Amino acid sequence: AHHGSARYRRPWTARPVWQKREIVLQERIVVYTTVDEDGNQQELVETEKSQTEVLHMECKDTGEFAHREKTDYEQTETFNQEVVMAQRGNEEYVHLKSAEDEFEHMESNMPPRGGGPGGGDGGPEEGQPGEGPDGGGGEEGPGMAGEDGGPGAAGPEDGRPSVPGMKLAPLVLDPDTTITANKADVVVMPPELGVELLVNLTWEAAAADLELASSCLLFGRGGEYAAAADPENPRRPGVRHLGSGMTGDSKIENDDMIVINFPDIPDEIYHLVFTLNIYNIGRDFSEVNDAVIRLVAPGSGHVYLGSRLGPPAPPRPPPTRGTLLAAFSRHPPAGPGAWVFKVAHLGVRGKTGTHPDCLADVKMLLTEVLANEDIFPTPRGDPDIKDEGKNKSPSGEENDYSKDDEQRNEEHYPNDDEGELPKSNGTHPGPIIIENDEAAERQQAPDSLNSVTRERLKQEEEEQNVSDMTANNDSGSGPRSGWEPCNSID
Repeated sequence: AHHGSARYRRPWTARPVWQKREIVLQERIVVYTTVDEDGNQQELVETEKSQTEVLHMECKDTGEFAHREKTDYEQTETFNQEVVMAQRGNEEYVHLKSAEDEFEHMESNMPPRGGGPGGGDGGPEEGQPGEGPDGGGGEEGPGMAGEDGGPGAAGPEDGRPSVPGMKLAPLVLDPDTTITANKADVVVMPPELGVELLVNLTWEAAAADLELASSCLLFGRGGEYAAAADPENPRRPGVRHLGSGMTGDSKIENDDMIVINFPDIPDEIYHLVFTLNIYNIGRDFSEVNDAVIRLVAPGSGHVYLGSRLGPPAPPRPPPTRGTLLAAFSRHPPAGPGAWVFKVAHLGVRGKTGTHPDCLADVKMLLTEVLANEDIFPTPRGDPDIKDEGKNKSPSGEENDYSKDDEQRNEEHYPNDDEGELPKSNGTHPGPIIIENDEAAERQQAPDSLNSVTRERLKQEEEEQNVSDMTANNDSGSGPRSGWEPCNSID
């Protein structure tokens, strides 16, 4: 009693709450066998395992519930009992509902699931709905939605191996076969394969007004930018860009062809980086439905390698305006003149390949990601590309890259259409040029290219001007340089 009056507390009434705990184990094993031309049996085994735990609590009287699903997933591939791929991932889904509020959240780092050599369903079946106390109600969880992997030759994965070092054996280009490469694959190009190669880039976009342009960026061993071959400057020593289909209209053939002549590439050039950027302001790669990069043999048109790429994995939060598709890097352990091809598809900023933001991101990715042996393992130990200040080119010539990049950035940072770009904070240092400004590019060139290379650049530009004048007087038309575009990976 208080001041002569009584206070009564409403008695607590227990409500019936149903609880359910369910564990679902799934395992899928697919074995592919064949016999090679020598009569030896070849075996490829794909294994997928998943364990899903479902916890569910529900009050039938009020309709309130708490639901949680957690899935652990693992997939491996073995070829002739040797592990060639291993990936792991997990997914967690939570759904809470009270009389006044409702909350739903899901986190996932599941690896993609693709079909094998002969196609297939590429994953486990759709997850079963959660059951309520009466067997028919309750919360429907996300389960593990299956994906159509499609034919093995056109279904590369969309993620890096989450198990460091498990991708043991790099692929090697072969004149008689076509390789389907996935992200984080390292492919060796042996010197005896040839001196010239065509890099074919194709894409489709959701909107016809989406403008994309490809570039081949030339970098030194330590990530020093040297030059770019793009639609504005198509000829560089050893690299020739054959034009660009800027529009994204799927009815128009959007394909670029870049010719690489490896013996003509200067010794101080260590990386050839292929980028694809969206020129439109406020647009990003979520509008690009498909992008494929292929390595093609000139003359025969044989496709050595094809890789179909999904949305780029950004090094920073989206939206991503560009992507680093792949890169060639010198690989001396495989022999003089040997190169490796690394499929990256990493997000970068910038409306063109030569935009300062794009160049800074590419340099960072070259030195911190593509050089990471846990992500991109290379055979027989690729020499460390990180050098302090001075380093040597493959020919033994010492190059000085220790100049003040911060001062260079302050002098040459341009303005984008979207406003003033922030000045470099030192996180991504590197020589910066003004887009499509030949004078500025030549001003930067001495930091990265020797005098012989600069003279070759000038000669290439003069030859291109003569070629352009001849082309303008020629009314004939036909495939670029005699090469038909490659419309399929196979």
